[in-house]
Amino acid sequence: MSALNVFKAVRTVGTALPAEAIPRANELRMPGQTAEAYQLSPGMAVNGAIARAWEAMLAAHRAWHAALKRLPEGDAATKLTRDKWLLPLLYELGWGRPDVISGGLAVPPGLGETEAPHFPISHRLAWPDAANAAAWVPLHLVGAGVNLDTKTAGVTARAPQAMVQDYLNREDRALWAIVSNGHQLRLLRDASSLTRQSFVEFDLDAIFTDQLYADFRVLFLTVHASRFAPRLDDKAAKATTPDADSDGSAEDADIEVAEPKLDNCWLERWRTTAIDDGARALLNLQHGIAAALQELGTGFVAHPANVALRETLAAATDADRDLQRALLRIAYRLIVLFVVEDRDLLHRSDVSEDARTLYADYFSTARLRRLAAEPIGGWHTDLWEAHQIVTDALAGDGLPALGLSGLGASLYSRDALSILDGAKLPNRALLAAVRALAQIDDPVTGLPRPVDYRNLDSEELGGMYEGLLAYTPRYHADERTFTLDVATGNDRKKSGSYYTPSDLIALVLDEALDPLIDEAVRQADPEQALLDLTVVDPFIMRNFGVSRDTGACKGSGSRALSETAA
Repeated sequence: MSALNVFKAVRTVGTALPAEAIPRANELRMPGQTAEAYQLSPGMAVNGAIARAWEAMLAAHRAWHAALKRLPEGDAATKLTRDKWLLPLLYELGWGRPDVISGGLAVPPGLGETEAPHFPISHRLAWPDAANAAAWVPLHLVGAGVNLDTKTAGVTARAPQAMVQDYLNREDRALWAIVSNGHQLRLLRDASSLTRQSFVEFDLDAIFTDQLYADFRVLFLTVHASRFAPRLDDKAAKATTPDADSDGSAEDADIEVAEPKLDNCWLERWRTTAIDDGARALLNLQHGIAAALQELGTGFVAHPANVALRETLAAATDADRDLQRALLRIAYRLIVLFVVEDRDLLHRSDVSEDARTLYADYFSTARLRRLAAEPIGGWHTDLWEAHQIVTDALAGDGLPALGLSGLGASLYSRDALSILDGAKLPNRALLAAVRALAQIDDPVTGLPRPVDYRNLDSEELGGMYEGLLAYTPRYHADERTFTLDVATGNDRKKSGSYYTPSDLIALVLDEALDPLIDEAVRQADPEQALLDLTVVDPFIMRNFGVSRDTGACKGSGSRALSETAA
């Protein structure tokens, strides 16, 4: 849930290294980020080493690209890419001169295999040394003319990334790997328990062509060879440090035979630290959703125009929960739009730039999130009305003027609003709710930071809902407020939330995002579409078929659109 998108050329997919780790590493706030831990020369600071490497590789990248242009069309450029670009880059990142693997690397035969399969990996760095390799990092360096995600006829029998990932999943003595064609460099981790791709990608061309120094800084700090080296655990490392008070006890003798472990390398420490911090950030996000529901609820019941709503609540036998269910749907509609906008999945590829701009400038949740960062108030309700234009379009036939396709998803329908259909919501309440959903306090620094909805997965979404089961909704008619109080065990059992799985989560997963992915697949090259689906987490991977017909938006939404556009 970090603000990873500040780095234009760095992308995380899956859980190899949580996105949480990247901005913290950039600020030197992850374990093992001293000059000594990076194994730098005496007197060399981390920032100085990065600056020196940057200057050297800018020139190397230009020279490599110039040499590529002189090659005949269709040349894989393997030797040129390795010798003139990737190996010099790795040298600056502390890898020295990795061992060349001429015959590939073998793994024990798997189930149904009669021979040990060989993997044509080009290089590796081994510990303690090449002759006595107990652990290593595979480095598969291919040519600039080789695609990492598909096989290249006459060059590779398998997609390079898939091949390296398969090797990692089979080999116990390798935990992390690097694969690169010079254009992109990807960091892979053993993912034998996963069914989808998981990696960190650095767009090398973008970094050096556009001179993205901040992104190169992240590359240096993350892919430096010192991050991968096996290490003693903290207890063993402390015990092996010379101590004048040591009496040579049996415990000390046991420590002497302790060996560095690959799963204790700095990169693994970063991963576990980021996961722990992410769990704390998730707890903060649960509190944010609770705060958003309170802001929305109070905004609705307090608005002077919502007389009918207050009368309905007064007559309801379970007004608290009726209101909570409607508010949850609004909150999740916002969250779903946060996700699809941040992943650039909302609009089809053939949508015009004018429609995209109109949506972004006047109707997007990105705009709401920007407005929520500034003090704003008042009882005007235009922002809520604009948001309903979007949800009406998604629930119905779409709205071409905004580039929106009709998804037929009931989560966005007016019926899903239940007792809140037709109610007014003041701008200040909507923006306060958006702020609570889009921003959390960093669990480490305590400072506010945006939630990274682009990388939100289904487990986090489910965790957010589970956290809300700890609250009991309260509608206070006299004060015209809505609150969520901490529930006791009995309260949860009586409410049914203690036992009942979330039909709302199923609704979000099955309806809200899948049609967008389905639409993208319809337009894409079939082979590439299948690949794309493997890197989209389960949050949007259910097959829910709906109509894609587009048309004019019905009702008051179209009138509001016309007025706004004018």
